[in-house]
Order: sequence, then C-alpha cells, then structure tokens
Amino acid sequence: MIIIKAAIVDKEKLTDIINLKTKNIDELKFFVSYPHHTTFAYFTEGGKEYLVPFGSRPDITGLENAKIYTPSEVISVLKDSFDTAENNNNGETLYAGLADTSVSKQNKYLYVAAAAVILFAAASIGILFIKSKHSLKKAD
Repeated sequence: MIIIKAAIVDKEKLTDIINLKTKNIDELKFFVSYPHHTTFAYFTEGGKEYLVPFGSRPDITGLENAKIYTPSEVISVLKDSFDTAENNNNGETLYAGLADTSVSKQNKYLYVAAAAVILFAAASIGILFIKSKHSLKKAD
C-alpha cells in the first residue's frame, strides 16, 4: 500500500509572492516531487514558465522556499545539490544527504563467492542425504 501525503501550501502567501513579480497568471498548478521533499507551484505568465518551491528539506535541495524560479534554474540548483558528493563521519559518500548505495566490484565478488559456497554446501548436504537414505534401504 502506498500512502501519499497531501502537500500543504499557504495559497494566500503564494498569491502574494507571485503578485509581487507578476500580474497576469495564465495557469497555476501544483505538483509534488517526493524525492526532493518539495511541493512546487507551477505557473505561466505570457508564455513563460515559473516554479515556486515549498519544501521540507531546503537544506538538501538548495532551493529557497517561496522564491520564484524558472524551470532551468530549478534544474540547475537540484543538479548541483544532488550531484555533489560529501563524506560523513562514518566515511560514507553522501549525495544530497543520502548514502551512495552502489556496490563496489570487490563486494560483488564477495557476494558471488558467498553464493557459490552456499550452493556447494547445499549440494553436498543433498548428496549426503541421498546416500544416507540409500544406505538405510540396503540395511533393511
């Protein structure tokens, strides 16, 4: 089951912000970007597109809440925020506060070796089981 939380945006504040920069809004829509913890107000004026972010984690996204951006500005800020690697105190590489979950080649080889050992052990146990069952039948 997936639960989608409704985004809460102060529409009066949004209207005030937009009216400071523009007077003739053609279209106003809202959408949520869950990976970025942000609700965006999307509006057009005179054929130009604008986005206003309202996020719970501006420290991660780098987007200032309630600021009017063009789509290319939002993409640029998010690209910079999510492509920048930092190291935390545990020595993990983090991208926008999230750990790098890629598996190194060395770890991949360890997983393959572990799987091979498990398969060999299972096959050996199976063979021993079959032989012991066969030996019991001969004894009867």
